[in-house]
Amino acid sequence: MKELNPVNKKTLRLGGYSVIVMAVVVVIVILINLALNMLPSRFTKYSTSPVGLYEISDVSREIMGRVEDEITVNIVAESDYVDSLIREYVVRYTDLNPKVGYALVDPALRPGFISEYTDEALTSTQTHLILVNRTNGRSRVVTYEELMPVQYSQEELLNYYYYGIPPTGTRYFNAEQCLTSAIDYLTMEKLPVLYYVKGHGEAELAEQVTKLIADENIELKELTLLSEEKVPSDASAVLIHAAAKDLTEEEAKALTDYIAEGGNVIMTSFYNSNLKDRKLKNLYGVAEAMGLLYDDRYVLEGSAGHYYNNPSYILPTIVSNDFSASLPPNTNMVMFNCHGINLASEKPSGVTLSELLTTTVKGYSKSEIKEDTTISKEEGDEEGKYVIGAMSVKKNDNGSEGKLLWFASPAILDGSTVGSFSNISYFLSMLSDICEKEASVTIDAKSLQIEALSVSEESANLWGIILIGLIPVAVLGFGFILWTRRIRR
Repeated sequence: MKELNPVNKKTLRLGGYSVIVMAVVVVIVILINLALNMLPSRFTKYSTSPVGLYEISDVSREIMGRVEDEITVNIVAESDYVDSLIREYVVRYTDLNPKVGYALVDPALRPGFISEYTDEALTSTQTHLILVNRTNGRSRVVTYEELMPVQYSQEELLNYYYYGIPPTGTRYFNAEQCLTSAIDYLTMEKLPVLYYVKGHGEAELAEQVTKLIADENIELKELTLLSEEKVPSDASAVLIHAAAKDLTEEEAKALTDYIAEGGNVIMTSFYNSNLKDRKLKNLYGVAEAMGLLYDDRYVLEGSAGHYYNNPSYILPTIVSNDFSASLPPNTNMVMFNCHGINLASEKPSGVTLSELLTTTVKGYSKSEIKEDTTISKEEGDEEGKYVIGAMSVKKNDNGSEGKLLWFASPAILDGSTVGSFSNISYFLSMLSDICEKEASVTIDAKSLQIEALSVSEESANLWGIILIGLIPVAVLGFGFILWTRRIRR
């Protein structure tokens, strides 16, 4: 047998080493990939979206941190139609607590799964979530429409109404709000109940507002005080929203007794120049017993930076307190059709009074509104700071605290302010506080609208030179240097 010469032996030995090194490198790469795949996705995947699609707020982290029950987030859709954005967010969200997991459920393979939790017909080609608390048996269904809502601008709706142009709308990503609200609901021992008083020409709550209250996991029930001897014992709070007619003495007493037992009453009212008797004696008498007095004047704002469009749409000063502190900085609210609220100089025994919303010192009021009255400031109008939102807290003999919160405008619950102003966010934060919920679960949805990338002509030319000229020349130059070095060896 012919013996290999030294050169061939050296070549063979180097080749063997190369094969071994390549094999080791491949094994290392495989092991690294396996290790990375075992890491939570929050460490391995990132969103470059300016709105932070994958971000999880401190509110959600706080609520998830308290979960001790075994919960499964079921991602329900046919395997070919699972929304990747929803799935990825669920994976990241459930990473926050080992007690909360997720599972993929294909309704084609498990046809009876959806009917176990809802009678609603869910489209199998869209992604829905069904959250199940395996510890207490409670469940909640979140539909695709809730996870990915579409909102239409006023302009789009007007164009559709007048010209028949179909609105395109803007799709939002609302997964965090849906998940956090659902987790909060699944783990709460008892839902707070807000009773909504009816029978006095009260303003209706918009469907959008009732949905937001439900998302806070606060149950909303109607209350007809005329047919009840007292406020139900399960009431966390009672809402009287812009009543146009007065309460009876018996109804007023029921509210007073409720506050004396530690109950919470929220009241909204408004200045209506068409009503001859704007002071609702019995209703406002409940507030007067708590040290808050009705001021029969139409309140406006004289500081141009503190009203919206005209002086009757007041952008109030929000006085800092426990529930306003949870709102984001630079929160704006709008109040209209306001009267004044006076804080009694001689407070009832055990009562603490505080301002919630005010005008600036350039606020002004009109004592009588006629057909020719202008909303502009006139000679004789009284100027100064006016209170248009106030709170009274009374320490009762039984050791409890009863609260009355009074807003001099129904705008605090106006559904048309959602998205433009923070009225509802303020109301929900306040409601969560007086209902003694540990945290509010109001989280803004994130727009999926893709904004065009604007590049100036100068920037375009500069990047053109870099990408088309400098980089290719640099690569060719580097290659030429390597080539000449190897030739010389």
